[in-house]
Amino acid sequence: MIVVLTTPRRPQFLGATLKALDAAGAAGQERLLCVDGPAQDILRLRVVPKGWEVKSTGAGKVVNTQVAFHAVCAEIARRRGADDVLFFEDDIVPCRNGVAGLGLIPVPDHCGYLVAFDHRNVIRSPAPRLMLIAADDPGGPQRGWGFWGNQALKIPRRTIAHLVNRPTNRTYKSTVKTRLYGSDVWLGDNAASQHAPWKVYGLIAPSLFQHIGGVSAVGTHWHLKGRTAENFRADFDALTLAELLPASAYFVNELGGAGRARLSAGEPSSSGACES
Repeated sequence: MIVVLTTPRRPQFLGATLKALDAAGAAGQERLLCVDGPAQDILRLRVVPKGWEVKSTGAGKVVNTQVAFHAVCAEIARRRGADDVLFFEDDIVPCRNGVAGLGLIPVPDHCGYLVAFDHRNVIRSPAPRLMLIAADDPGGPQRGWGFWGNQALKIPRRTIAHLVNRPTNRTYKSTVKTRLYGSDVWLGDNAASQHAPWKVYGLIAPSLFQHIGGVSAVGTHWHLKGRTAENFRADFDALTLAELLPASAYFVNELGGAGRARLSAGEPSSSGACES
C-alpha cells in the first residue's frame, strides 16, 4: 500500500511527487492520498493522477503533523489486506524504481520501520547498507533530539497496529529534548526507542528518495532548504538494492553505546562505524 500525506497549506510539489511515485513503481498498487485539511482543497487543484484515492485525515480541518500522521495510521489499520506500508510526504522525488525497490526490502523483525531518505546525512557514502539507529540514543546521529524526517518510510503492519493505540499531542510526553514535537519525533519515540516494542529503526543507504521542499509543515518559520541527502543518486536502480544488502551490511551505529546496549544478542552485530 502506498500512502502520501499532504496539506492544502503548501501543495506546490504534490502533483510532481505523485507522478514521480507512479513512475517509480506505485502505479497499479493501492494508493491513498491523505489530506491534513479539506480534501476538496486538493481535488480542485486537479493535480492528483488517476488511481489515487483522496481522503481527509481530520474531518476537513487542518490539524497538525502528529495528529494527521496518527490519523493516517488509523486509516491504514482499518483497511484489510494492507501489509507493509510505504509512506511518503508530498515533496520528494524517487530514484529509478524507488517505490518498487523499497517494497522489496524487508523490515527486520527488531526494527520499527525503515527510512529511505537520509535527512541528517548520517551515511554519506552511497555504498549499500542498512544502519540500525535508536531514535532516543543521546550519543547517536540524532544527538538526543529524536528521529527527524518522515519523508520516505516503510512501516510494517505490526508497527501501524501499535501506533494507533499510542496517545498524541499534549497527552503524550516525549522522552527526547526537542520542543518541536512533530510526527517524526512521535514516530521515533513510539517505534524505535527504549520504551517502544522495537528499539531501532533502519536507515537505508543509498537514499532512494530526495527531499525537494523548503518549509516544514510543522510551521512556516521552520525552513528545510538544504535538507537533502548527499548519497541520493537519481539514476540508481532501487530494484538492485535488496540483492546488494548482504547480512554483513546490517550494522549498528557506533556513535552511541545506548543504542547498542538495547539490542539483544541475536540481532545483527556491528560491522563498522557511521561514515562522515
